[in-house]
Amino acid sequence: MSKIYIARQKIVNLNGKTFAYELLFRDSKDAIKEFPSNIKATSQVMLNTLTHMNFDQVMGKGTMAFINVDCEVIRSDILGLLDPERFVIEILETTKITEAVIRNIAQLKKKGYKIALDDFDCSQEMIAKFQPIFKYLNMIKIDAVTVCIDNLKKLMPKFRDAGLKLLIEKIENSKDYLFYKSLGFDLYQGYHIGMPETLELESAQEAIAPVVLNLISVIKKDAETSKLEKFIKQRPELAYNIIKFINNNNNIRDNVSSIIHAVTLMGRESLLRWLLVYLYSEVSANEFSEALLDAAITRAERMEESADIDIKEEAYMVGMFSMLDTLFEADIHDIFKHLRLDPVISNAVLYKSGRLGKNLLDAIKVEKDRFKEILFANYDRINSADILIALEKNNIKY
Repeated sequence: MSKIYIARQKIVNLNGKTFAYELLFRDSKDAIKEFPSNIKATSQVMLNTLTHMNFDQVMGKGTMAFINVDCEVIRSDILGLLDPERFVIEILETTKITEAVIRNIAQLKKKGYKIALDDFDCSQEMIAKFQPIFKYLNMIKIDAVTVCIDNLKKLMPKFRDAGLKLLIEKIENSKDYLFYKSLGFDLYQGYHIGMPETLELESAQEAIAPVVLNLISVIKKDAETSKLEKFIKQRPELAYNIIKFINNNNNIRDNVSSIIHAVTLMGRESLLRWLLVYLYSEVSANEFSEALLDAAITRAERMEESADIDIKEEAYMVGMFSMLDTLFEADIHDIFKHLRLDPVISNAVLYKSGRLGKNLLDAIKVEKDRFKEILFANYDRINSADILIALEKNNIKY
């Protein structure tokens, strides 16, 4: 497994209780090495949040998550992937307010999303710029560093009359905290409240862009589910992350039994949006992934072909997921621990049990026999160090 990162910063209410966390882009444990475009940063935060972490565990049950967006993100179709009950869409102060952006914000509001405006300084310039979207806002985040206090005091009654919650951000000391508390702000954020906390998460290697692009194309052409299945079957790690996304969706309680089942549970619209996030994130695969993926697909196809007619779909799933430990360089039990799969599939992979387990063992035997032929035929060409490494990894004395 590789490491991925995401930061969260606490937002508290008037009583000091955690109301939400703002989710922030990170590409290393200590800092941001290189900040990408806003859409790529937002997509990476979304991918990490929706796929690679247990949302309730990291955020707490009932706690909201703020996620930053600009005009490019707003115009894209990826925000519809977020649960409106848990996420606040935070519009960056640099966002260009065009007619198209206003329409998109109105649609998000209609779908039930809570919308906040970031880094508002109460200046006449910002008031004029964001006037067209005020009626869609649920919340305004006031910047404690740049705000004009006189203008703030004039605007607060108007914001209150409009039903807006007021959040003061960049609170860096107790003096500022007490001052803004006396003004009656609803929510508080800043170093005095809590520093951003970087979380380190485990990530499986991601699917390459061409496969994802092909799948997006197939979905957009409104192809049959069987065609979607065909594309997903070519990428075990893609199917793995789709299932992880489904597992993180509290509205889906079913155990996944096949790729078609996964696509049906997820729905075409959610799948398309998830793939867009997946593609924007541009996470690369390891250097041996192609050979491992080819081997996983070959094993899955072999198992599907030899399986009884009533378990062919499950056989393919078992074959495809049975090499995830090697592909993701992690213990197979750790990988499966966080997946809600049909027990028949999980037990076949983990314990080689049942008809599917026997099918898997037969497929592995065929592979080993074939590898043995290739190994002996090319023995003189193999580097001795590679042989020693293989022996060492399998605890074989030499």
